Amino acid sequence: MIFELQTRAASSVNYEIDGQLDPTLNFVRGQTYVFQRNDSGHALFIKNLLGAGESGRYDNGIINNGTADPSLDLTFSVPLDAPDVLFYQCGAHYAMNGQIKITSAEISITSEPLASSIPEFVTRVLPSDQNKTLIHTDFGKFIFCKTPKDWTTAAASTGLTTDLGIINLSSIRSATEATVINQALDSLANTVVVSPAASDGGGSAYVWIGGTDTAAEGVWNWSDGSSWAYENWGTGSAWDGTGRTGEPDNYNEQDFAAVSLESWPKGSAKGQGLGDYGQWNDLSADNLLPSLLRLPVTTKRLLVDGGQNIAFDANGSAGQTAKTIAAVLGAKATSNTALVATGLSLFDSGKSLEEVCGLALSSAGVSSNEAIVELLYMNLYGIKPTKEQSSPFVSALDNGTYTPSSLTAAAAELTDDLGLIDLTIIAKTGLAYA
Repeated sequence: MIFELQTRAASSVNYEIDGQLDPTLNFVRGQTYVFQRNDSGHALFIKNLLGAGESGRYDNGIINNGTADPSLDLTFSVPLDAPDVLFYQCGAHYAMNGQIKITSAEISITSEPLASSIPEFVTRVLPSDQNKTLIHTDFGKFIFCKTPKDWTTAAASTGLTTDLGIINLSSIRSATEATVINQALDSLANTVVVSPAASDGGGSAYVWIGGTDTAAEGVWNWSDGSSWAYENWGTGSAWDGTGRTGEPDNYNEQDFAAVSLESWPKGSAKGQGLGDYGQWNDLSADNLLPSLLRLPVTTKRLLVDGGQNIAFDANGSAGQTAKTIAAVLGAKATSNTALVATGLSLFDSGKSLEEVCGLALSSAGVSSNEAIVELLYMNLYGIKPTKEQSSPFVSALDNGTYTPSSLTAAAAELTDDLGLIDLTIIAKTGLAYA
């Protein structure tokens, strides 16, 4: 994507980007963006913290970062591990700056049967297990497990639990869910893993889901207890003349459902085999396949044995923790999993935002009213306040209008509005903690 970047005539206080003054830009990891220079020679930096000159510069994936030569375009290929928030800023004029919000790819899925509401999914590889990927959708969260397992082992979800208990193999409850899940699985299977084939599934690739008819042949149930209200079994012209219209066929006592990642038998043209990509087949439990787990819809915490856990309660303890850390220690400190764990524990125990902010402020080692105001201001705005800027807050502390804790809590509430943290991202892909 190309942005036309100019400086506002004769002001040196704003960048004009595609006709807007210092707009917030939304970038996606893995994409490339070009700032097409048409300015008067201001040194353009991409930074992870606002500051004078080149302080806080962020160079990963960037060509011509900080150049003042207007003939040189700045190119930014956003790394997959780029932080959630960066900034663009002139190296000579502090006020010429704006925010860059960075997200992972949010892929919109369209399908003829779907209405005007277009579902989306967002993925995040679990920080402590590269073989597992979190999938967030509008209707729930899932875990794609890359490591091939038999159905019974996959259903045990060894090493993963939630605050609500065990995670089950996934149910699929509607055509809309099937559409989004199929697209997510297709994306992950082709970029993360070459899926093993099922020998009794036409030699094609599959992913385990939670359907089984072990209790009574032909009576299918979901292992998570959901109602069996939707199904998407394989169909195709190869069934013609067999006396059947499609799967499940219970070939050699097959009792476990899987989503196919390609037509079967392998190599069949669409509609010409026994089933196609995204449709289901009944297989034997001993096939070693990747699997899809489904988190309970009200899950607040994903717990990973021996690894980093993830908190999703953006409107609860996770959000309050991120706000507190950003205000007192800076937004980058929200990546400190031990700090996040401490904050979650305090908020989970019932402590208020003001109480936790007071504890965080004490741990930061600042005590004078001037030092408190300077710390909070710098973490919110990335620059040391002038005396004129700090004096009203220092006076409010001096006269008791604010306490150190209440002023810090007020600063914490600003962090989301200022884009230092993003509660929407926390709700989707979580906040890691040790």
